[in-house]
Amino acid sequence: MQKATATSSICGLILAIIGTISLIYTGLTTTNIPNIPHGTTGFVYWPAVLPVAITSLLFAPIGTRIAIWFSPNTLQRIFSVVLIITAIYLFIRS
Repeated sequence: MQKATATSSICGLILAIIGTISLIYTGLTTTNIPNIPHGTTGFVYWPAVLPVAITSLLFAPIGTRIAIWFSPNTLQRIFSVVLIITAIYLFIRS
């Protein structure tokens, strides 16, 4: 489980970097976008990057420690419930 968590963290970092680069590129090549806030490059709002990164760095180890306490079946059930609640919320909201 710990190896899977470490691998997942590295993959998440790589995906975040690729996603950031693609959002910058897409935003810079898209024309006529109204109301882009100051401090934005492409579709990346830089004043939000640091707080999100700090929060992720602080809470990722806590989440890993909590995940170790639960069995894999319990984690799957918790994750399923979270996904269902999110799907219901998105369905109601739209």
